[in-house]
Amino acid sequence: MTPDVSADGHLYLGQNWDWFPEVRGIVLRVANPDGFAMAAFTEAGIVGGKIGMNSLGLGLVINGLLSNRDDWSRLYTPFHVRTWRILHSRTLRDAVRVVTDELRSCSANFLIGQTNGSAEVVNIEAAPEATCSIAAEGGVLAHANHFVDPQRLSVWQPLAEEKTSTYQRAARMHRMLADGAARRSLDAPALMELLRDHDGHPDSVCRHPNPHLPEEERVESVVSVLEDLTAGRFYLAGGTPCTTPFTEIPLR
Repeated sequence: MTPDVSADGHLYLGQNWDWFPEVRGIVLRVANPDGFAMAAFTEAGIVGGKIGMNSLGLGLVINGLLSNRDDWSRLYTPFHVRTWRILHSRTLRDAVRVVTDELRSCSANFLIGQTNGSAEVVNIEAAPEATCSIAAEGGVLAHANHFVDPQRLSVWQPLAEEKTSTYQRAARMHRMLADGAARRSLDAPALMELLRDHDGHPDSVCRHPNPHLPEEERVESVVSVLEDLTAGRFYLAGGTPCTTPFTEIPLR
């Protein structure tokens, strides 16, 4: 959400990360001697962070995507190394280049923003051999686990039937954001409330295990993040946000 439509004139990024609840998550913090600091979420056992922000007002949220061109055997920069480099970028331009300057093994969506003099945000859908940017509409942008325009990237996405809730979740979040933007009513507490939304439960924005799926395929929102890039404040709920309170994670 861009500053011109938020209630307090701040730039916000946020997301729920859906994964298997048995996989434990951690928060990493970095403090360099020159004053640069960063905080990010990742899963235990994975080197580097993938959802977070730094002290230069740069933040990152992500979505996993699938395409027919994905191939993990290709030796390009691994996804989590790429996100770690984005979070250590000093400028938005440098962060975008981490995604676009080389080919990729797998598909992903990168939503990156920065408030360092001025507020800017860019959303990059990245397939292995192509990228495209998606602009905010009316100051808001919602993305989930599907390509908005796969034909533009010359890919098709093998989404199984049980994964089509991605379209519902993205549409629901966009409607809520657009409504809040029109009324200039969204600040940090209000945005946290949107991340708790249960419309379409269990495959809702705040996601819960779907009992119709095999147990090994049931995912839920294991972490919820809100980044106030203008104020430099990083909030995290370590579990489904409907039951877990948000806590501010200091960057330093």
